[in-house]
Amino acid sequence: MGTATSGGGLATLVVGLAGLVTAPVQAAGFSVAVQTASALGTANAGVTAAAEDAGTAWFNPAGMARFRRSEVAQAVHFDLPSLEFDNHASQPALGQRLGDGGGDAGNFAVIPPLYAIGHLDERVNVGLTINAPFGQKTTYDGGWMGRFQALENEVKTISVSPALSYRVDERWWLGAGLSVQWMKATLTNDVNYSAIVAERAVASGRLTPQQVAALLDPARPDTIAGLAGQAEVEGDDIRVGWNVGMIYNHDDQLRLGAQFRSKIRYRLEGHASFAPPSATNPLARAIIAAASAPGAPLANTDLSASIELPPSASVGVWWQATPALEALFDAQWTGWSTFDQVHFIRGDGSTLSTVDYDWRDTWRFAAGAVYRIDDAWRIRGGMAYDQTVIRDDATRGARLPDAAKVWFTVGARYDWKPGDTWFDVAASYVDARDASIHQNNGSTAAYGLLDGSYQSRVFIVSLQATKRF
Repeated sequence: MGTATSGGGLATLVVGLAGLVTAPVQAAGFSVAVQTASALGTANAGVTAAAEDAGTAWFNPAGMARFRRSEVAQAVHFDLPSLEFDNHASQPALGQRLGDGGGDAGNFAVIPPLYAIGHLDERVNVGLTINAPFGQKTTYDGGWMGRFQALENEVKTISVSPALSYRVDERWWLGAGLSVQWMKATLTNDVNYSAIVAERAVASGRLTPQQVAALLDPARPDTIAGLAGQAEVEGDDIRVGWNVGMIYNHDDQLRLGAQFRSKIRYRLEGHASFAPPSATNPLARAIIAAASAPGAPLANTDLSASIELPPSASVGVWWQATPALEALFDAQWTGWSTFDQVHFIRGDGSTLSTVDYDWRDTWRFAAGAVYRIDDAWRIRGGMAYDQTVIRDDATRGARLPDAAKVWFTVGARYDWKPGDTWFDVAASYVDARDASIHQNNGSTAAYGLLDGSYQSRVFIVSLQATKRF
Protein backbone atom coordinates (compact mmCIF):
# COMPACT_ATOMS: atom_id res chain seq x y z
CA MET A 1 0.00 0.00 0.00
CA GLY A 2 1.39 3.39 -0.92
CA THR A 3 1.21 6.16 1.65
CA ALA A 4 1.80 9.89 1.58
CA THR A 5 5.05 11.35 2.70
CA SER A 6 5.48 12.22 6.37
CA GLY A 7 6.78 15.16 8.38
CA GLY A 8 7.61 18.12 6.18
CA GLY A 9 6.42 16.12 3.18
CA LEU A 10 2.91 16.24 4.60
CA ALA A 11 2.96 20.00 4.12
CA THR A 12 3.80 19.45 0.48
CA LEU A 13 0.82 17.21 -0.14
CA VAL A 14 -1.38 19.61 1.83
CA VAL A 15 -1.09 22.36 -0.71
CA GLY A 16 -0.61 20.32 -3.84
CA LEU A 17 -0.08 23.69 -5.47
CA ALA A 18 2.17 22.94 -8.37
CA GLY A 19 2.85 26.62 -8.72
CA LEU A 20 1.53 30.13 -8.87
CA VAL A 21 0.65 29.87 -12.52
CA THR A 22 -2.21 28.69 -14.62
CA ALA A 23 -3.06 26.88 -17.78
CA PRO A 24 -1.59 27.99 -21.11
CA VAL A 25 -1.85 31.60 -22.10
CA GLN A 26 -0.99 33.05 -25.50
CA ALA A 27 2.78 33.05 -25.11
CA ALA A 28 5.29 30.77 -23.39
CA GLY A 29 5.02 30.34 -19.65
CA PHE A 30 2.22 32.56 -18.41
CA SER A 31 3.03 35.80 -20.20
CA VAL A 32 0.38 37.63 -22.22
CA ALA A 33 1.67 38.43 -25.70
CA VAL A 34 -1.45 40.23 -26.95
CA GLN A 35 -1.10 43.96 -26.33
CA THR A 36 -2.35 46.00 -29.32
CA ALA A 37 -4.70 45.09 -32.14
CA SER A 38 -2.28 46.56 -34.67
CA ALA A 39 0.52 44.30 -33.42
CA LEU A 40 -1.74 41.24 -33.19
CA GLY A 41 -2.51 41.61 -36.90
CA THR A 42 1.12 40.73 -37.67
CA ALA A 43 1.58 38.26 -34.76
CA ASN A 44 3.73 40.94 -33.04
CA ALA A 45 6.21 40.91 -35.91
CA GLY A 46 8.19 44.12 -36.13
CA VAL A 47 6.90 45.66 -32.89
CA THR A 48 10.43 46.30 -31.59
CA ALA A 49 11.18 48.52 -34.61
CA ALA A 50 7.95 49.63 -36.31
CA ALA A 51 6.82 52.35 -33.84
CA GLU A 52 3.46 52.42 -35.62
CA ASP A 53 1.28 53.73 -32.81
CA ALA A 54 1.23 54.47 -29.07
CA GLY A 55 1.74 50.76 -28.33
CA THR A 56 5.45 51.33 -28.91
CA ALA A 57 5.52 52.84 -25.40
CA TRP A 58 5.33 49.21 -24.23
CA PHE A 59 7.07 47.29 -27.02
CA ASN A 60 10.07 49.62 -27.29
CA PRO A 61 9.99 53.09 -25.70
CA ALA A 62 12.68 54.29 -28.12
CA GLY A 63 10.01 54.22 -30.82
CA MET A 64 8.23 57.16 -29.16
CA ALA A 65 10.97 59.38 -30.59
CA ARG A 66 9.35 58.97 -34.02
CA PHE A 67 6.22 60.84 -32.89
CA ARG A 68 5.82 64.58 -33.48
CA ARG A 69 2.30 64.67 -31.97
CA SER A 70 0.69 63.20 -28.89
CA GLU A 71 -1.32 60.00 -29.28
CA VAL A 72 -3.65 57.70 -27.32
CA ALA A 73 -4.58 54.12 -28.24
CA GLN A 74 -7.25 52.07 -26.49
CA ALA A 75 -7.40 48.35 -27.29
CA VAL A 76 -9.82 45.62 -26.18
CA HIS A 77 -8.93 41.95 -26.56
CA PHE A 78 -11.40 39.09 -26.35
CA ASP A 79 -9.69 35.78 -25.53
CA LEU A 80 -11.55 32.50 -26.03
CA PRO A 81 -9.22 29.72 -24.84
CA SER A 82 -9.85 25.99 -24.75
CA LEU A 83 -7.90 23.53 -22.58
CA GLU A 84 -8.95 19.88 -22.41
CA PHE A 85 -7.32 16.84 -20.83
CA ASP A 86 -7.36 13.45 -22.57
CA ASN A 87 -6.79 10.59 -20.12
CA HIS A 88 -4.46 7.73 -21.05
CA ALA A 89 -3.48 5.81 -17.92
CA SER A 90 -4.15 8.04 -14.92
CA GLN A 91 -4.37 6.53 -11.44
CA PRO A 92 -6.51 7.62 -8.50
CA ALA A 93 -5.08 8.96 -5.27
CA LEU A 94 -5.12 6.68 -2.24
CA GLY A 95 -8.68 6.06 -1.03
CA GLN A 96 -10.24 8.16 -3.78
CA ARG A 97 -12.14 7.51 -6.98
CA LEU A 98 -10.38 8.45 -10.21
CA GLY A 99 -12.77 11.17 -11.43
CA ASP A 100 -13.47 12.56 -14.90
CA GLY A 101 -11.50 14.60 -17.42
CA GLY A 102 -12.20 18.03 -15.93
CA GLY A 103 -14.12 19.55 -18.84
CA ASP A 104 -12.84 22.59 -20.72
CA ALA A 105 -10.62 24.48 -18.26
CA GLY A 106 -10.26 27.56 -20.45
CA ASN A 107 -11.93 30.80 -19.37
CA PHE A 108 -13.15 33.65 -21.53
CA ALA A 109 -11.27 36.89 -20.79
CA VAL A 110 -11.53 40.54 -21.78
CA ILE A 111 -8.30 42.60 -21.60
CA PRO A 112 -8.41 46.40 -22.15
CA PRO A 113 -4.87 47.87 -22.29
CA LEU A 114 -4.29 51.60 -22.76
CA TYR A 115 -1.30 53.35 -24.35
CA ALA A 116 -0.41 57.04 -24.55
CA ILE A 117 2.45 59.19 -25.87
CA GLY A 118 2.97 62.83 -25.00
CA HIS A 119 5.06 64.95 -27.38
CA LEU A 120 7.20 67.37 -25.36
CA ASP A 121 9.68 68.77 -27.86
CA GLU A 122 11.75 67.77 -30.89
CA ARG A 123 13.95 65.44 -28.83
CA VAL A 124 11.91 64.23 -25.86
CA ASN A 125 8.62 62.33 -25.63
CA VAL A 126 6.95 60.63 -22.67
CA GLY A 127 4.66 57.60 -22.62
CA LEU A 128 2.35 55.62 -20.39
CA THR A 129 1.09 52.04 -20.63
CA ILE A 130 -1.58 50.40 -18.47
CA ASN A 131 -1.79 46.71 -19.30
CA ALA A 132 -1.71 43.09 -18.08
CA PRO A 133 1.62 41.50 -19.08
CA PHE A 134 1.07 38.19 -17.24
CA GLY A 135 -1.85 36.03 -16.13
CA GLN A 136 -4.85 33.93 -16.96
CA LYS A 137 -7.69 32.07 -15.29
CA THR A 138 -8.48 28.36 -15.62
CA THR A 139 -11.10 26.27 -13.89
CA TYR A 140 -11.37 22.49 -13.88
CA ASP A 141 -14.64 20.75 -13.04
CA GLY A 142 -14.92 19.61 -9.44
CA GLY A 143 -14.19 15.92 -9.00
CA TRP A 144 -11.85 15.66 -11.97
CA MET A 145 -8.96 13.21 -11.83
CA GLY A 146 -6.38 15.94 -11.28
CA ARG A 147 -8.30 17.68 -8.49
CA PHE A 148 -5.56 17.01 -5.91
CA GLN A 149 -3.10 18.82 -8.17
CA ALA A 150 -5.20 21.74 -9.44
CA LEU A 151 -8.77 23.05 -9.45
CA GLU A 152 -9.25 26.79 -9.83
CA ASN A 153 -6.28 28.94 -10.78
CA GLU A 154 -6.24 32.68 -11.28
CA VAL A 155 -3.25 34.95 -11.73
CA LYS A 156 -3.81 38.63 -12.40
CA THR A 157 -1.33 41.41 -13.08
CA ILE A 158 -1.76 45.11 -13.70
CA SER A 159 1.23 47.12 -14.87
CA VAL A 160 1.48 50.91 -14.95
CA SER A 161 4.53 51.81 -17.03
CA PRO A 162 5.80 55.36 -17.59
CA ALA A 163 8.45 55.76 -20.30
CA LEU A 164 10.75 58.36 -21.83
CA SER A 165 12.33 58.61 -25.29
CA TYR A 166 15.19 60.73 -26.58
CA ARG A 167 15.96 61.47 -30.22
CA VAL A 168 19.77 61.66 -30.48
CA ASP A 169 19.51 62.50 -34.18
CA GLU A 170 17.47 61.38 -37.19
CA ARG A 171 18.98 57.90 -37.04
CA TRP A 172 19.45 57.02 -33.37
CA TRP A 173 16.56 56.91 -30.91
CA LEU A 174 16.78 55.83 -27.27
CA GLY A 175 14.15 54.96 -24.69
CA ALA A 176 13.69 53.75 -21.12
CA GLY A 177 10.84 53.04 -18.76
CA LEU A 178 9.65 51.67 -15.45
CA SER A 179 6.92 49.10 -14.79
CA VAL A 180 5.05 49.26 -11.50
CA GLN A 181 3.37 45.83 -11.45
CA TRP A 182 0.77 44.38 -9.12
CA MET A 183 0.30 40.63 -9.06
CA LYS A 184 -2.38 38.58 -7.33
CA ALA A 185 -2.64 34.79 -7.34
CA THR A 186 -5.57 32.69 -6.12
CA LEU A 187 -5.18 28.91 -6.35
CA THR A 188 -7.25 26.01 -5.11
CA ASN A 189 -7.03 22.23 -5.11
CA ASP A 190 -8.55 19.31 -3.23
CA VAL A 191 -6.59 17.75 -0.36
CA ASN A 192 -6.52 13.95 0.05
CA TYR A 193 -7.24 13.53 3.75
CA SER A 194 -7.59 9.76 3.30
CA ALA A 195 -3.86 9.62 2.51
CA ILE A 196 -3.07 11.85 5.49
CA VAL A 197 -5.09 9.68 7.88
CA ALA A 198 -3.54 6.49 6.49
CA GLU A 199 -0.03 7.86 6.78
CA ARG A 200 -0.46 9.17 10.33
CA ALA A 201 -2.21 6.03 11.53
CA VAL A 202 0.66 3.82 10.34
CA ALA A 203 3.44 6.24 11.36
CA SER A 204 2.06 6.50 14.91
CA GLY A 205 1.74 2.72 15.23
CA ARG A 206 -2.00 2.91 15.93
CA LEU A 207 -2.79 0.80 12.87
CA THR A 208 -0.88 -1.65 10.72
CA PRO A 209 -0.71 -1.22 6.94
CA GLN A 210 -3.08 -4.19 6.64
CA GLN A 211 -5.64 -2.56 8.96
CA VAL A 212 -5.43 0.69 7.04
CA ALA A 213 -5.96 -1.17 3.77
CA ALA A 214 -9.13 -2.72 5.22
CA LEU A 215 -10.41 0.71 6.32
CA LEU A 216 -10.00 2.00 2.77
CA ASP A 217 -12.95 -0.16 1.74
CA PRO A 218 -15.66 2.43 0.98
CA ALA A 219 -18.38 -0.08 1.90
CA ARG A 220 -17.36 -0.10 5.56
CA PRO A 221 -19.33 2.21 7.88
CA ASP A 222 -16.06 3.30 9.52
CA THR A 223 -14.22 3.75 6.23
CA ILE A 224 -11.47 6.31 5.79
CA ALA A 225 -11.90 6.30 2.00
CA GLY A 226 -13.21 9.35 0.18
CA LEU A 227 -12.04 11.88 2.76
CA ALA A 228 -11.27 15.06 0.80
CA GLY A 229 -11.16 18.73 1.68
CA GLN A 230 -9.96 21.80 -0.14
CA ALA A 231 -7.00 24.16 0.11
CA GLU A 232 -6.80 27.73 -1.12
CA VAL A 233 -3.73 29.93 -1.41
CA GLU A 234 -4.03 33.65 -2.08
CA GLY A 235 -1.39 36.35 -2.17
CA ASP A 236 -0.41 39.59 -3.85
CA ASP A 237 2.45 42.08 -4.12
CA ILE A 238 3.59 45.21 -5.97
CA ARG A 239 7.08 45.47 -7.45
CA VAL A 240 8.96 47.63 -9.95
CA GLY A 241 10.92 46.61 -13.05
CA TRP A 242 12.62 48.56 -15.82
CA ASN A 243 13.22 48.41 -19.54
CA VAL A 244 15.48 50.09 -22.10
CA GLY A 245 15.41 50.23 -25.88
CA MET A 246 17.02 51.68 -28.98
CA ILE A 247 16.08 52.07 -32.62
CA TYR A 248 18.36 52.68 -35.59
CA ASN A 249 16.34 54.55 -38.20
CA HIS A 250 18.44 53.95 -41.30
CA ASP A 251 16.05 55.85 -43.56
CA ASP A 252 12.36 55.99 -44.48
CA GLN A 253 12.54 52.38 -45.67
CA LEU A 254 14.37 50.56 -42.84
CA ARG A 255 14.35 50.56 -39.05
CA LEU A 256 16.10 48.17 -36.65
CA GLY A 257 15.16 47.95 -32.99
CA ALA A 258 16.27 46.26 -29.78
CA GLN A 259 14.75 46.19 -26.31
CA PHE A 260 15.53 44.67 -22.91
CA ARG A 261 13.10 44.21 -20.01
CA SER A 262 14.32 43.41 -16.51
CA LYS A 263 13.19 40.56 -14.30
CA ILE A 264 10.83 41.38 -11.42
CA ARG A 265 11.08 39.55 -8.12
CA TYR A 266 7.81 39.38 -6.20
CA ARG A 267 7.22 38.38 -2.61
CA LEU A 268 3.55 37.48 -2.56
CA GLU A 269 1.97 37.92 0.86
CA GLY A 270 -1.32 36.26 1.71
CA HIS A 271 -2.75 33.22 3.38
CA ALA A 272 -3.39 29.50 3.03
CA SER A 273 -6.73 28.14 4.21
CA PHE A 274 -8.03 24.59 4.48
CA ALA A 275 -11.52 23.10 4.64
CA PRO A 276 -11.24 19.61 6.21
CA PRO A 277 -13.90 16.94 5.72
CA SER A 278 -16.08 15.25 8.33
CA ALA A 279 -15.21 11.65 9.15
CA THR A 280 -17.27 8.89 10.79
CA ASN A 281 -14.16 7.00 11.87
CA PRO A 282 -13.06 8.20 15.35
CA LEU A 283 -9.36 7.77 14.60
CA ALA A 284 -9.71 9.70 11.34
CA ARG A 285 -11.51 12.52 13.17
CA ALA A 286 -8.72 12.70 15.72
CA ILE A 287 -5.95 12.73 13.12
CA ILE A 288 -7.68 15.40 11.03
CA ALA A 289 -8.31 17.55 14.12
CA ALA A 290 -4.66 17.28 15.17
CA ALA A 291 -3.39 18.09 11.68
CA SER A 292 -5.73 21.12 11.52
CA ALA A 293 -4.91 22.56 14.94
CA PRO A 294 -3.10 25.94 15.12
CA GLY A 295 0.51 25.51 14.08
CA ALA A 296 -0.10 22.09 12.50
CA PRO A 297 0.54 21.35 8.80
CA LEU A 298 -3.14 21.69 7.80
CA ALA A 299 -3.88 24.80 9.86
CA ASN A 300 -4.87 28.08 8.27
CA THR A 301 -1.81 30.30 8.13
CA ASP A 302 -0.32 33.46 6.77
CA LEU A 303 1.81 32.63 3.76
CA SER A 304 4.44 34.17 1.51
CA ALA A 305 6.11 33.02 -1.70
CA SER A 306 8.93 34.54 -3.74
CA ILE A 307 8.43 34.49 -7.51
CA GLU A 308 10.86 35.85 -10.08
CA LEU A 309 9.27 36.87 -13.37
CA PRO A 310 11.78 36.57 -16.20
CA PRO A 311 13.87 39.12 -18.08
CA SER A 312 13.36 39.38 -21.82
CA ALA A 313 15.15 40.80 -24.84
CA SER A 314 13.90 41.36 -28.37
CA VAL A 315 15.15 42.56 -31.73
CA GLY A 316 13.00 43.65 -34.63
CA VAL A 317 13.08 44.81 -38.24
CA TRP A 318 10.68 47.09 -40.10
CA TRP A 319 11.22 47.30 -43.86
CA GLN A 320 9.23 49.33 -46.37
CA ALA A 321 9.73 46.84 -49.19
CA THR A 322 7.56 48.76 -51.67
CA PRO A 323 5.44 51.91 -51.38
CA ALA A 324 2.49 49.68 -50.49
CA LEU A 325 4.14 46.77 -48.64
CA GLU A 326 5.80 46.61 -45.20
CA ALA A 327 7.72 43.50 -44.12
CA LEU A 328 8.29 42.86 -40.42
CA PHE A 329 10.26 40.45 -38.24
CA ASP A 330 10.77 40.03 -34.50
CA ALA A 331 12.67 37.61 -32.28
CA GLN A 332 12.23 37.57 -28.51
CA TRP A 333 14.19 35.71 -25.83
CA THR A 334 12.64 35.20 -22.39
CA GLY A 335 14.70 34.00 -19.45
CA TRP A 336 12.18 31.60 -17.94
CA SER A 337 14.99 29.60 -16.31
CA THR A 338 14.73 32.12 -13.46
CA PHE A 339 11.47 30.36 -12.62
CA ASP A 340 13.22 27.45 -10.94
CA GLN A 341 11.68 26.90 -7.50
CA VAL A 342 8.84 28.39 -5.48
CA HIS A 343 9.06 28.21 -1.68
CA PHE A 344 5.84 28.59 0.31
CA ILE A 345 6.71 30.05 3.72
CA ARG A 346 4.37 30.10 6.72
CA GLY A 347 3.93 33.17 8.85
CA ASP A 348 6.21 31.69 11.52
CA GLY A 349 9.04 31.37 8.98
CA SER A 350 8.85 27.62 8.48
CA THR A 351 8.54 26.11 5.01
CA LEU A 352 5.12 24.87 4.03
CA SER A 353 6.30 23.41 0.73
CA THR A 354 8.81 23.78 -2.09
CA VAL A 355 7.89 23.22 -5.72
CA ASP A 356 10.55 22.57 -8.37
CA TYR A 357 9.99 23.76 -11.95
CA ASP A 358 13.26 23.62 -13.87
CA TRP A 359 11.83 25.73 -16.70
CA ARG A 360 13.98 26.64 -19.65
CA ASP A 361 14.58 29.90 -21.51
CA THR A 362 12.42 30.31 -24.60
CA TRP A 363 12.46 32.00 -28.00
CA ARG A 364 9.59 33.48 -29.96
CA PHE A 365 9.91 34.24 -33.68
CA ALA A 366 7.39 36.25 -35.71
CA ALA A 367 7.13 37.37 -39.32
CA GLY A 368 4.41 39.49 -40.87
CA ALA A 369 3.43 42.03 -43.48
CA VAL A 370 1.23 45.10 -43.92
CA TYR A 371 -0.25 45.99 -47.31
CA ARG A 372 -1.70 49.44 -47.98
CA ILE A 373 -4.73 49.10 -50.27
CA ASP A 374 -5.42 52.84 -50.45
CA ASP A 375 -5.26 55.92 -48.23
CA ALA A 376 -7.94 54.51 -45.92
CA TRP A 377 -7.32 50.76 -45.71
CA ARG A 378 -4.41 48.53 -44.75
CA ILE A 379 -4.48 44.77 -44.28
CA ARG A 380 -2.12 42.70 -42.14
CA GLY A 381 -1.05 39.11 -41.67
CA GLY A 382 1.51 37.22 -39.67
CA MET A 383 2.74 33.99 -38.17
CA ALA A 384 4.71 33.26 -35.01
CA TYR A 385 6.26 30.32 -33.21
CA ASP A 386 6.54 30.11 -29.41
CA GLN A 387 8.78 27.59 -27.70
CA THR A 388 7.52 25.95 -24.51
CA VAL A 389 9.08 26.45 -21.09
CA ILE A 390 8.60 22.76 -20.27
CA ARG A 391 11.65 20.51 -20.64
CA ASP A 392 9.83 17.12 -20.54
CA ASP A 393 6.57 15.41 -19.57
CA ALA A 394 7.75 14.78 -16.01
CA THR A 395 8.03 18.52 -15.32
CA ARG A 396 4.70 19.47 -16.94
CA GLY A 397 2.03 20.15 -14.30
CA ALA A 398 -1.74 20.41 -14.31
CA ARG A 399 -1.62 24.11 -13.47
CA LEU A 400 0.50 24.94 -16.50
CA PRO A 401 0.57 22.21 -19.17
CA ASP A 402 2.45 24.56 -21.46
CA ALA A 403 3.27 23.51 -25.03
CA ALA A 404 4.88 24.99 -28.14
CA LYS A 405 2.47 27.21 -30.05
CA VAL A 406 1.97 28.46 -33.59
CA TRP A 407 0.11 31.71 -34.26
CA PHE A 408 -1.88 32.58 -37.39
CA THR A 409 -3.11 36.19 -37.47
CA VAL A 410 -4.90 38.63 -39.75
CA GLY A 411 -5.90 42.25 -39.28
CA ALA A 412 -6.96 45.50 -40.88
CA ARG A 413 -6.69 49.23 -40.26
CA TYR A 414 -9.19 51.84 -41.34
CA ASP A 415 -8.08 55.48 -41.33
CA TRP A 416 -11.25 57.37 -40.54
CA LYS A 417 -9.32 60.65 -40.56
CA PRO A 418 -5.91 59.86 -42.11
CA GLY A 419 -3.05 60.72 -39.77
CA ASP A 420 -5.52 61.70 -37.05
CA THR A 421 -7.99 58.96 -36.11
CA TRP A 422 -8.03 55.30 -37.10
CA PHE A 423 -9.34 51.91 -36.06
CA ASP A 424 -7.69 48.49 -36.00
CA VAL A 425 -9.21 45.03 -35.87
CA ALA A 426 -7.36 41.73 -35.69
CA ALA A 427 -8.02 38.05 -35.16
CA SER A 428 -5.71 35.23 -34.19
CA TYR A 429 -5.80 31.48 -33.90
CA VAL A 430 -3.17 30.07 -31.56
CA ASP A 431 -2.65 26.33 -31.95
CA ALA A 432 -0.69 24.45 -29.29
CA ARG A 433 0.97 21.11 -29.88
CA ASP A 434 -0.45 18.22 -27.88
CA ALA A 435 1.26 18.26 -24.47
CA SER A 436 1.84 14.91 -22.77
CA ILE A 437 1.79 14.77 -18.99
CA HIS A 438 2.94 12.12 -16.51
CA GLN A 439 2.73 13.85 -13.15
CA ASN A 440 2.05 12.81 -9.56
CA ASN A 441 3.64 15.78 -7.73
CA GLY A 442 5.94 13.31 -6.00
CA SER A 443 3.28 10.99 -4.57
CA THR A 444 0.54 9.09 -6.37
CA ALA A 445 -1.02 8.27 -2.99
CA ALA A 446 -1.42 11.94 -2.15
CA TYR A 447 -2.19 13.47 -5.54
CA GLY A 448 -3.04 10.68 -7.94
CA LEU A 449 -1.17 10.20 -11.21
CA LEU A 450 -2.13 12.28 -14.23
CA ASP A 451 -1.14 10.39 -17.35
CA GLY A 452 -2.47 11.69 -20.62
CA SER A 453 -2.25 14.70 -22.90
CA TYR A 454 -3.62 18.21 -23.19
CA GLN A 455 -5.10 19.83 -26.26
CA SER A 456 -5.27 23.61 -26.19
CA ARG A 457 -6.04 26.45 -28.56
CA VAL A 458 -6.98 30.11 -28.30
CA PHE A 459 -9.13 32.35 -30.49
CA ILE A 460 -8.46 36.06 -30.06
CA VAL A 461 -10.35 39.03 -31.45
CA SER A 462 -8.92 42.53 -30.87
CA LEU A 463 -10.27 46.01 -31.47
CA GLN A 464 -8.41 49.29 -31.16
CA ALA A 465 -9.06 52.99 -31.57
CA THR A 466 -6.16 55.44 -31.96
CA LYS A 467 -6.30 59.22 -31.81
CA ARG A 468 -3.56 61.80 -32.41
CA PHE A 469 -3.71 65.30 -30.96
